[in-house]
Amino acid sequence: MPAAMALAGCSAGQGGGDRLAEEETCGYDQQTLLPAMEAALPADATVRVAMEMSGAGQEIVIDAVVAYTPTGAEMDMTMRSNGAEFALIVVDSRLFVSDSTSGGRYQELDSSDPAAAQLRSQAASMDIASSFTAWRAGLERVEQVGEDEIDGEPVCHYSLTVSTDAASEAQGDPVVPGMPETVTYELYLTLDDLMRRVEFELGGIEAEMNATHWNEAVDIEAPSGG
Repeated sequence: MPAAMALAGCSAGQGGGDRLAEEETCGYDQQTLLPAMEAALPADATVRVAMEMSGAGQEIVIDAVVAYTPTGAEMDMTMRSNGAEFALIVVDSRLFVSDSTSGGRYQELDSSDPAAAQLRSQAASMDIASSFTAWRAGLERVEQVGEDEIDGEPVCHYSLTVSTDAASEAQGDPVVPGMPETVTYELYLTLDDLMRRVEFELGGIEAEMNATHWNEAVDIEAPSGG
């Protein structure tokens, strides 16, 4: 999510997190929260991620399918903002882009293109695993808010205070001028310790990210002719 901070500033799982019913739920603290989340994420995890950002006259909606592989996250992402639409596919470390003016046709972007770094940063904002490094570097406080429900699913609600500078630097993102010293994330985990929702506010922009359909089969391929 630190990449999403930069964006805002500029404009049934499996894994080690399974817990027995008799164990304490919603009991993680600053030392145990991130290790539990990392343990819950399989190396070959898949997830559908939806983010909505609004404020300062902007409305941004991003939808992505993410699949984790030994070489990194592959992704099929669409972003809509103020009537314009942009699509990005990341597969085998290759970038393919399409926008409202291309008639749906994708163009492969060379890694040396100056736009490639920015697009990879946007893709990283939807990569849940990439948040772990940033949060580990910048996490200052974890508050246990308690049990909650999202669409009938029981979740654990935590409030995280994260250093903006430390998180951005850990992920290799520039610190946007005027950013606050810390950002508060409202984090909701499933009972399997998988991320279900994150909410935050930054520079007048309110953002909500939802993660669903964990570890279901997905198909992310290079566009035809790419």
